[in-house]
Amino acid sequence: MIQESLLYHSMIIKILLGFLLINLFIPLFFAQNSISSIKAVRIGSFFFSALITMVAFTGIILYILDKKPWSIEMSLMVLAFVLLSVVEFVRIKKLKRLWIEEKSMASLSWKYVSMELIIVSATVGMMIMGI
Repeated sequence: MIQESLLYHSMIIKILLGFLLINLFIPLFFAQNSISSIKAVRIGSFFFSALITMVAFTGIILYILDKKPWSIEMSLMVLAFVLLSVVEFVRIKKLKRLWIEEKSMASLSWKYVSMELIIVSATVGMMIMGI
């Protein structure tokens, strides 16, 4: 049961990483600040929020099933979840401001999504190496 839950948790994390890679290029697919680009960013933000919540939920289930005491690794995963949520919130607020001012969103989006990729990759790397 625990192995199966761990498999689901890792699969959702891989899907999240793949989605972040796709999300990295969304602003480049559309004309500068078109209605379709802001809709794509909003849909991307919705899917990101859903995936990060699924990761947190499966992590909580694993914590409950495994009956392990709280550790530094779990604290770092919670910190990563909070950081990802804050970075995404700030990214959407700044993209909205740029869209209103009719400036390019690509470089700002690239910066924030790459920060999210680094946070997720660092957390995965930490768990693989057992730090």
